[in-house]
Amino acid sequence: MEMLLSYQDGQRLNAVLLAGGNGTLRIALERHPDAVELRSIEGEWFDENGRAVEIDAITTDGEMSLPEIRARFVPRAYQAAG
Repeated sequence: MEMLLSYQDGQRLNAVLLAGGNGTLRIALERHPDAVELRSIEGEWFDENGRAVEIDAITTDGEMSLPEIRARFVPRAYQAAG
C-alpha cells in the first residue's frame, strides 16, 4: 500500500506501508534509510520527532477495500468527524 504524506512545513513525501494497527503505522519513507513509525494521538498522526503528518492519499493494489483501510489505519476521531 502506498501513501502520500504531507507535513505542516509543506514537505510532501511518498511512503510505503510496512505494517500497522492499534494507532501505529510502520512505513518506508522516501529519502529515509530506515523505517519510520507514525503514531495516532487524539485523531492526528505524528512522526517519531513529534511532527504532525497528514495522510493525503492511500493507494492499494486491490487487496483491501476502503472500509477495511479506514477500519485499520484511520484514527477513530477522524472517522467520527469524516
